[in-house]
Amino acid sequence: MQRRCALPARFGVGLALGLALIVPGQAVVLGAKTSPPKLRGTVVWPPGARAGFPFALHDQMGRMVTFNSLRGHVAALTFLDAHCTSACPVTGREMALAQRELGGSRSPLTIVIIDVNPAKDTPASERAFAHKVKLSGDWHWLLGSRTQLSRVWRVWGTYVKPTRREVIHTAAVYLIDQRGFVRVADEVPFRPDWLAGSVRALLSRQKK
Repeated sequence: MQRRCALPARFGVGLALGLALIVPGQAVVLGAKTSPPKLRGTVVWPPGARAGFPFALHDQMGRMVTFNSLRGHVAALTFLDAHCTSACPVTGREMALAQRELGGSRSPLTIVIIDVNPAKDTPASERAFAHKVKLSGDWHWLLGSRTQLSRVWRVWGTYVKPTRREVIHTAAVYLIDQRGFVRVADEVPFRPDWLAGSVRALLSRQKK
């Protein structure tokens, strides 16, 4: 079996957001002095500490999705290859599990996938990947030329290196709050129940 998405997830989280400390299996809170937060993941930031980065790309249905269009929603963002046979399907299945825990097709979580294999990925291969890992609800797989995508990879600090046999890239998931701030960065594999719980925490704070 070919190994794709071969960059270690722990390196991916650190590279993507410039972290100084990674503690696997624990929540690391940067800048917070209160009791352990309801948000859980590899790294957790307090409100307003880590802004997300802009993008504007078309999804698998041809719809334009921008970072600003996510405002008001809780979104999980990751970078995947629809032809991957290792880390990407794991990430997809875990995101699908979080969706199901949040209500399946009625899930309040928006999933945004930025493509890392523009040479091979197509809307058809992306829909096939989503079907295989059982994604449901509101999900968008964003496509573009290598030039367009490389700008997004760069601002998000995502390492992408195509080789003859695989695409090596950062493997991480980022939870974005309703104001456009990154609140959690998770290495892969991650805990779907933690992701679902963090989504509920952000939604509950919005209602207050």
